[in-house]
Amino acid sequence: MTKFYGYKGNYRVRTSEINKFKELRLTNMIQLMQEASMQNVLSLKLSVWDMERSKLSWVLLKKEIRIHTIPTLGENLTIVTYPSGFRKIFAYRDFKIFNEKQELLSTASSIWGLMDMEKRRLVMIPAYEFYNIIPEGALEPPNFSLKQLDNYQQKFDTKMVWHDLDWNGHINNSVLIKKMLESLPAQIFDNYHIDSMKIQFKTESFLEDVLTSKSHFTNEESFHSLHREVDNKPICLSQISWKSRKK
Repeated sequence: MTKFYGYKGNYRVRTSEINKFKELRLTNMIQLMQEASMQNVLSLKLSVWDMERSKLSWVLLKKEIRIHTIPTLGENLTIVTYPSGFRKIFAYRDFKIFNEKQELLSTASSIWGLMDMEKRRLVMIPAYEFYNIIPEGALEPPNFSLKQLDNYQQKFDTKMVWHDLDWNGHINNSVLIKKMLESLPAQIFDNYHIDSMKIQFKTESFLEDVLTSKSHFTNEESFHSLHREVDNKPICLSQISWKSRKK
């Protein structure tokens, strides 16, 4: 039997994680995925703390999320995540979320890089044993490249504070996604729910950065960009497909 190098974690949707429709918020779903992946790399002895001496750390480059059914308050979830291959400087990781009946609620495929924390650049990924073992049912890696948003309808500025930092000392990915979504009008969230999301991270953001979030919504799709104000560098880009709550 092929060894499973992934992680399975059980979680329960809490009141602090839901919106007014009692649905698990996307940012909280992403946080649960982050927790599961962290537990996985801890078990593989490849966490940020395991690699401190080598001054290396994992960074998320791309993620594609598909939501089939939105988890709701009190629902018991199983999150499965596992390494799903690698190529030179790119490592692939999948996420799958199931309910108590083992029905698939959501999936996410992602691309990661291994960063030299001193030189702030990606390095070649060692040929770890588990990267040659692709689990059955592995997802296709994200295959998209997002463009910067030139025309926008909404704009929102925000300053990054200490509580936005993660274990790497930079702004957490879930915070960046939240900041992108905050430029959208509230009525979009009242009338639509997220069906799928593509996100591409371009560079890091740090404490006291002032970030500008821009968005454009049209035909049940929204386009987003998050830039650092001082140098206008893109931090991340996103494209979201929405579904009407009336359907």
